[in-house]
Amino acid sequence: MRVCTWIVHVLLPRVIKVRPAFMDEYEKLEEELKALYEDYIIKFRCVAFLEQQVSETQDWSSHANAANRSKVEEFERVEQERMEERKLATKKILERMKQEDNMRSFEGEKTTSADCFDEV
Repeated sequence: MRVCTWIVHVLLPRVIKVRPAFMDEYEKLEEELKALYEDYIIKFRCVAFLEQQVSETQDWSSHANAANRSKVEEFERVEQERMEERKLATKKILERMKQEDNMRSFEGEKTTSADCFDEV
């Protein structure tokens, strides 16, 4: 019992007063670790925020792309219809020109043949 009281009353206060040789370095590293952890937390939050922003932007752009795609498809459809109308109009003009040429050549043959008959 005396040994226990001696340890508690005499030895323990001496041990508490003595600092280990590495304690200063340990406390310095502990402070550095706290600062690094705070930096890590800030960077982690920033990365999480930026990832959320990217995700929202991609969602928005996919919706915008879908809307743009439908607009582009509508534009292409309208342009295709216009091109077909232009082709038909061009064909009609060409047919009319051919008919006019045929009529002219036919009328030219008439006058030529009529002139031939007049000479006879």
